[in-house]
Amino acid sequence: SNGRETIDMAEKLNPALVLMDINMPRMNGYDATRAIKEIRKDIPIVVQTAMHFDDESDEAFKAGADEYITKPIDLKTFINKMERFMS
Repeated sequence: SNGRETIDMAEKLNPALVLMDINMPRMNGYDATRAIKEIRKDIPIVVQTAMHFDDESDEAFKAGADEYITKPIDLKTFINKMERFMS
């Protein structure tokens, strides 16, 4: 529900992957991504956003995102992007 909660969950639950929204209350997805990568560099983070601008994807990757996807999320595209993290 917010960026701070996402960080707390990543610390406690040790997820296989984080699907991160950019626009969240309290802390945006870029800052939450940076914080999670400081704690656990090995957790893949896929940033999702409704905005599709080149600077959005650039910012996501600068923050440490492993992948970027725009909304509305196309299921085939989503599955193709997720496959690289399945092993």
